[in-house]
Amino acid sequence: MDIIFPYSRKRKEFGKHCTFTVQGPETVWEDRPNQSRKQKYDVLKMIPVAVQAVPQKSEHDCNTEIVVPSQRGMMHLEGGWPKDIDPTQPDSLNMFRKKVERDENFLLQLISRANSSTSVVNQNLSLDIYQTYFSDYQADVKEDAPKATIQAVFRDPFPHQRRWAKNIAWHPEIKTRLAAAYSILKFQSTSADLPIASHVWDINNPNNRLYDLHPTSPLCSIQYNFKDSNIIAGGCYNGVLQLWDPRKGTQPYDKTPLEVSHHDPIYKVQWLQSKTGTECATVSSDGTVKWWDIRHFDKPIEQMDLLNKLDMSKLNGTSMDYDPAQGPSKFMIGTEQGLVLSCNRKAKTSAEKVTPPFFGHIGPVYSVQRNPFHSRFFMSVGDWTVKLWIDDLRSPMISTPSDSVYLSAGQWSPTKPSLLFTAKENGYFDIYDVITQKFILSQQVTETPNIGLSALEVQNTGKLIATGGKNGSIYIHELSDSLCQITDTEKTDVLNVLEREAKREKNVDARKKEQQLKERQAAKLEGGGGGGDARTPSAAGNRTSTPGGFGVSEGLGTMGSQTQQALERPKTKASRKVVEEEEDEDAIDEIDEGELGDVEKEFMEKVKVDEDEEDEEEQAQEGGEGEEEGGEEGEEEEGGEEGEEGGEEGEEEQ
Repeated sequence: MDIIFPYSRKRKEFGKHCTFTVQGPETVWEDRPNQSRKQKYDVLKMIPVAVQAVPQKSEHDCNTEIVVPSQRGMMHLEGGWPKDIDPTQPDSLNMFRKKVERDENFLLQLISRANSSTSVVNQNLSLDIYQTYFSDYQADVKEDAPKATIQAVFRDPFPHQRRWAKNIAWHPEIKTRLAAAYSILKFQSTSADLPIASHVWDINNPNNRLYDLHPTSPLCSIQYNFKDSNIIAGGCYNGVLQLWDPRKGTQPYDKTPLEVSHHDPIYKVQWLQSKTGTECATVSSDGTVKWWDIRHFDKPIEQMDLLNKLDMSKLNGTSMDYDPAQGPSKFMIGTEQGLVLSCNRKAKTSAEKVTPPFFGHIGPVYSVQRNPFHSRFFMSVGDWTVKLWIDDLRSPMISTPSDSVYLSAGQWSPTKPSLLFTAKENGYFDIYDVITQKFILSQQVTETPNIGLSALEVQNTGKLIATGGKNGSIYIHELSDSLCQITDTEKTDVLNVLEREAKREKNVDARKKEQQLKERQAAKLEGGGGGGDARTPSAAGNRTSTPGGFGVSEGLGTMGSQTQQALERPKTKASRKVVEEEEDEDAIDEIDEGELGDVEKEFMEKVKVDEDEEDEEEQAQEGGEGEEEGGEEGEEEEGGEEGEEGGEEGEEEQ
């Protein structure tokens, strides 16, 4: 049985209360260090170490080593001969062959070699490993969008001088090599410490130039000789033409004397097609074109002044184009006055050497070139536009819309007849299509629009284009296949477009000349009333006529009064013929034969035929009409006076 005793007090009343007091420390046990043992131990220094749960990595910057390519050649010589046999001497070779053929083992060795080579020959005959499959296959280049990518940039080694890459020339054989002429054409911007060296570059090594060209004056133009690619011609700022051969060093090995050179910068150097390949032509802003033979550099072989045939003023040349397809002596010149000249070096007279100019630009013509597929047509780049021309017309057929900035260079595509490339002063590179007559591509080349382009040159393959900037940099553009491959019908399409535009322009020009001729005839007829009596004796002889009255009637006829014209026309047949003959002669005298078009020539022929018929009729009727004219003399004189008075009144009223 459980005994239970209940407590009636609270839990806090049980036991003794705890009291807490503050008191000092109390030593319970003390163990002092043993000094002898302490000397046997070293105190370790505490080193804080941070530990992470990921592997530690370090970042380093490195650059690959620049590989400088070098060119080496190898000569292959004929081998397999004994040491005592010279392969370069045919006599010793023939003697050795005969000696071997007379040997008894020669036939046995020949038979053994033939058996082993028979199977190899049969394999080559059964399968042509050099066969070209799908030779007629042509990819569809229209699907590729037109684009141009920058493959390399050549920086000027002297960037602080702000030199221009004024002219560029591609190597005719090595497709990755080009030469560039550096200069500053602003005379006031030229400093005393300006570097005058130009450079030759290679696309495979854009960081280092291959070699330098050190002229006596900065180069404004440069060109490779297409027959001997080792010769480079450069036109200097002081008008001297210099020649380089990299095998002979960086200094020019020959140059023209200063007293016979140009007096202004040479803007273009052009090698000519000749048997020796040693002739070249230069054009300068001093208004002359000079031909040189590099074998005799003491003086030019020929010189021609650029004159405007209209006022015989001297023109300053800024560009030149030479196309052998037009003839070895014909070339085009672009001038500083905005005119384009077609010149013939072998013309018989000085007047035939320079044709009347082509008008169209209002600023300097920086580029002129014939179409490589249709040489009758050519283009010119100047001021804000590109203009297309034909030899038969003095006005442009096609003109691009005026740009907001100047155009500095232009060139046709050598592989695609419908495209031409232009460079602009704001650093843009454009491509123009002649068929659609639109710009199909416009690309910013330089870093900022303040840096313009000053040069443009297309490689003969049409795949690469080099543009030069006014900061000294050269940009290499690679075009897409659609911009460098010709289509099947493109050549014909371009010709049709150009001929259509030429025909339209000819019709407009003929219409203008016809309108001018009509205006001159109307002005002559209106002024014929005052001088009719003075022309009567010389034109009619002993016959009496009233040309003054005819002049009044014709003047009124041009005003629409056909009734008054019929009333005032001379009554006699002879007087009418005399008046018509005089008016036709006056009209013929006013027309310049050099300005006649098709419409004017037809008019002249018609006038001459009418004159011949009238002379025959006058000779046949001279006897019968003499009496009639004598009887009507008095009446005609009175009618003439009345006609003159009526003509004067009509002119006053008009």
